[in-house]
Amino acid sequence: MLLPQLVGKYCIVTLNILQHDGCDPLDKYNNSRNFTSWLLNFLCFNNGYHTIHHLYPGKHWSLLIDEHNAKIKPFMHPNLDQPSLFAYMYRTFINPGIRVVYDGTPMVLPEDEAPEPWFYEDNETYSLDREFQVTAQLFEKSSSPPQAPADPSVEDTKKSY
Repeated sequence: MLLPQLVGKYCIVTLNILQHDGCDPLDKYNNSRNFTSWLLNFLCFNNGYHTIHHLYPGKHWSLLIDEHNAKIKPFMHPNLDQPSLFAYMYRTFINPGIRVVYDGTPMVLPEDEAPEPWFYEDNETYSLDREFQVTAQLFEKSSSPPQAPADPSVEDTKKSY
């Protein structure tokens, strides 16, 4: 059971990355790539028609192709309709192996930045000894038995049984 689940998650995440890579997330019609092959859409309930999915996420999967052709295709960049996922992956990663923005221009990646520090001041972290001491103190406080309420009516109720 675990292996099919892991393979399925890997495939879904990979498809989703390819659908959005190089697209304009702020554009209504050019925010995702559409893979229009029959086989992929049969296996993924027409999720290859991804732009219409973003505009109408609750739309039934059987209506996505017609809705895509009527409401998305006339307004989107033609490069965003890809007939084959595998042909797109071949062109993008193997031959010629150039990642492009949806309009066909080469993708320019930002310069690498220095990693952000995990902490900003020395007093924000604790040594292992300090963490152990704090945890031990909390455990000691919580391990004492709970105290009975001081309400005399509760005591009287217990005595009547």
